[in-house]
Amino acid sequence: MEDEDGNAEYHKTISRWSYAVPMEIIYQTPLSKWNPHGISYVDRDDYDYSRDGSCTTDEAFDGWASNNAYFTPAGFFNGIGASDAADTAKEGVCGLDSTGNAVPVYASGHWITF
Repeated sequence: MEDEDGNAEYHKTISRWSYAVPMEIIYQTPLSKWNPHGISYVDRDDYDYSRDGSCTTDEAFDGWASNNAYFTPAGFFNGIGASDAADTAKEGVCGLDSTGNAVPVYASGHWITF
């Protein structure tokens, strides 16, 4: 930059740095492990993906796998409205409890609301 006489003029700059690290705190609930119906865990390779989760003993999910975890009782979510279009979890499904009865369940894990 030049001053009005054509001489080069330099401005001293001051740099400031922060060493703050952004943190995110995630509060977890027991919903990712709470399984009061005793629906059994099945390895992904042994899971029966032909079942659609209908509320009959022949079609209800027979256990849960890490990529298909439905074991939270549906009664826990009474009053929940319709789901969002971005929600990929199924609704109105059943799983077989520890005695072989089809019980209504929701997807298990963390629910995120904004």
